[in-house]
Amino acid sequence: MHADERFVRAAFQIGCAAYVVKQDMSGELVRALTEVLRGGTYLSPTVARSMAHRAAAPLHPVAKNGAPE
Repeated sequence: MHADERFVRAAFQIGCAAYVVKQDMSGELVRALTEVLRGGTYLSPTVARSMAHRAAAPLHPVAKNGAPE
């Protein structure tokens, strides 16, 4: 699967309970299935990191002098 946030959001919006990207597949698939079987949701670490970085980024670009651009 793609790590692109648009694909992740779309998957969860249509009812997906877990999202695992190919690069995380071997070590994470069992964890994802276990979590879903327990009634939870699961997000691949690669995707979680990417989304966390985007969420922590400033909403508006800031110039070097600290003023909004």
